[in-house]
Amino acid sequence: MDIKTSVNKIGEIVNLSQELNSLLWDKMYKGSTYEDIKDLYYDICQLDVMSGIEIDKAKKEFDIDNAKELDCIRKKYNDVFSCNDKKVVPYFFAHIARQKGYYNPERKEYRKYNTTMDYVQKKVNSFRAVKESKENKELAPFVSVLDKKKYRKVNVNYRQVKYIIKLLKDFNNNKIAVKGSDLEVKEKITKINLLYDTLAQRINESTIGFSTLYEILNLIDNKDCENINTLLLGILFTCKNKTFVETIEETAENVTRLVPVEKKSKKFRCEQGLFVFGKMMELI
Repeated sequence: MDIKTSVNKIGEIVNLSQELNSLLWDKMYKGSTYEDIKDLYYDICQLDVMSGIEIDKAKKEFDIDNAKELDCIRKKYNDVFSCNDKKVVPYFFAHIARQKGYYNPERKEYRKYNTTMDYVQKKVNSFRAVKESKENKELAPFVSVLDKKKYRKVNVNYRQVKYIIKLLKDFNNNKIAVKGSDLEVKEKITKINLLYDTLAQRINESTIGFSTLYEILNLIDNKDCENINTLLLGILFTCKNKTFVETIEETAENVTRLVPVEKKSKKFRCEQGLFVFGKMMELI
């Protein structure tokens, strides 16, 4: 069994499935009907079954030769995924390729499809690198995802801004003091957790306006506050601070989505709907 499972095709199957899924959603976005994409959809379903078989090979043997099935499906789309002697792959593959060190634009064309993963990658790229040079690349601050049009300097409660930043800095100082004390490890952890809970409670019980929160989030990205930005964002996200959630939800924007023409219909139409960034809260 060790010999037989040493050659595993799960990676190749998943990659091909990602390519075909990107192609399928792109076709549907451009108006293809179920009949148009039926064969493509069936191949994706087969790859789904094949991936399960590859995983289960560690427990039992199968009569199916996934390598041959994979080659057959791949050959069907050779012309589709080939352009000017380059292999065509979804745009988001480029990010993975760069991370793993095999990014090769000379041999591969990283094509943008109308599909979820490419939408996400484009959005991530739009917030990347506000200052860029050969030696220096910086990520855009978190505050850049918020709607600055709603920010009003006259509405900022500077006393509250000062109070919250002081709370964060005091927590860090107290945490350092606890870590350097003679207490047992368990006691240190308990005390730090208590300090964190108290901090979270004080921040959450404060009613913070949009402009005030915007100002706080803008300030914590300064170099003077580098050690408190992750702390504040962690509290706001994990505690689902009401003001923070509402602030992010105000960044909602319209995106196109597919909906059935009728119930149980195989035909779809495009419809504008709200994409709410704040819905991320429900997943954390």
